[in-house]
Amino acid sequence: MSRQIVVKNSSDEKKELLISKIREIYPGRWEEIVRALGETRRVTFRINTFKTTEEVVLNSLEKQGFSFVKAPYPSTYIVNDISGCLSDTEEFRTGKIYIQSLSGMEPAFRLDPQPGDKILDMCAAPGSKTSLMGAFAGDEAEITAVENNRDRFFALKDNLEKQGIKNVKLLMDDARKIPYTHPELLEIFNKVLVDAPCSNEGLICFAEPESLEKWNPKQAKRLPQLQKGLISAGIKMLAPGGKLAYSTCTYDPRENEGVVEWTLKKHPEMELIEQKRMVPDGLFTGFFVALMSKSR
Repeated sequence: MSRQIVVKNSSDEKKELLISKIREIYPGRWEEIVRALGETRRVTFRINTFKTTEEVVLNSLEKQGFSFVKAPYPSTYIVNDISGCLSDTEEFRTGKIYIQSLSGMEPAFRLDPQPGDKILDMCAAPGSKTSLMGAFAGDEAEITAVENNRDRFFALKDNLEKQGIKNVKLLMDDARKIPYTHPELLEIFNKVLVDAPCSNEGLICFAEPESLEKWNPKQAKRLPQLQKGLISAGIKMLAPGGKLAYSTCTYDPRENEGVVEWTLKKHPEMELIEQKRMVPDGLFTGFFVALMSKSR
């Protein structure tokens, strides 16, 4: 995800600006979305079956006073209450569980990682989607994860080690440049994930004022250039017949459908399979994911 730059707008001004933007993008749903933004987010987590079993983890967490229900993804659960803190548990500290939003899991599941896949994760830190794809493929896929920022690179490395994910090769590089810095990787991946830096509007929650304070409304105008560069590089690395997932955690059409539309015009070898928006509803955060295929 991109670094967020604090600007001088007051929180009230930013809140009104975001509400106005949501009203414009979702004219028929904006009121329910704004209501959801005022609610405390539900905590969701997935169980790392590399290290343990669902039965062992669930029994242990129940004994610690947690209650939860099954989420619509494999080995994933929704915490029913917030009386305890999952990040304080031994299960979290040792990588047996990973706290992750349901929306954040969507791109990995859209790519459907399978044993034998060669997967490129172009903006990998902190590693939530990388580790999910590794776990989903049962440690039998070859994953290459790219991160440009040194601190985030080592956070990614530590996170994967903590979860016991071993099928990942790490590259510290600008993902836009890897077609040139690593030409040996051109067109060898059958699946590519571009979880692009974005304006992070979908992560804003009015019940968490700091999330609004970090939002820079100007980012949505300048980030599409970066996002397009990442997708273009990803297409160069994608083998014919392969699939590319593009995702953001933002609402702005310039960063979402606008980038996809540009991609399809710029790269006629790419075909759109599907694109999907998710909106805040207590479980999901604001998110966008598009799945494309390469015909040649």
